[in-house]
Amino acid sequence: MNHRFTDEARADFRDAVTRYDDAADLGKKFVQEVQRFIAIIEANPQGFSLAARAPKGREIRVVKIGRFDYLLYHEILATEVVILSIQHARRKSSAWRKRTP
Repeated sequence: MNHRFTDEARADFRDAVTRYDDAADLGKKFVQEVQRFIAIIEANPQGFSLAARAPKGREIRVVKIGRFDYLLYHEILATEVVILSIQHARRKSSAWRKRTP
């Protein structure tokens, strides 16, 4: 199964990497960790928890990015995984819902 980022999720990812770039190579480690989790998601799309209060009929799941305080929200479709949001765990959890039509 393939994946793609929404424009908003790609911006989230860039912002998080920029935030970590200043600290001891953490930006690179964050990128590697996100890539690792995306590979796991592609291999086992239903292996993570359903997101709370997802729109009815949509399979939206969430995973914590390893040791980082970030959550990756993704939607499982028939042929691909759509990365909806990569947000800090302390951010209001409903923020990703604004990105689902």
